[in-house]
Amino acid sequence: MMDFLNEIKSVSGRIKPKLSDKFYVSEIDLFGSIIRDDFGTGSDINILVDFKKPIGIGFIDLADFIDKKIHRKIDSISKVL
Repeated sequence: MMDFLNEIKSVSGRIKPKLSDKFYVSEIDLFGSIIRDDFGTGSDINILVDFKKPIGIGFIDLADFIDKKIHRKIDSISKVL
């Protein structure tokens, strides 16, 4: 699964400018099984997102955008201010 983790990091790096411009993402991190040994073919990808400003309902669009780019279901949460 290390190859998949590296692929996710690569995609994240490529789309980060768009995430920043369109969704006001200031920071994005992975957590959960994707960074542990128990990640499997049916696992979703847990993403922690910090924003430059509130995006409201755009949070759903952000999740859809990332889903499509990494071709995997994500579960995203926002850092609490």
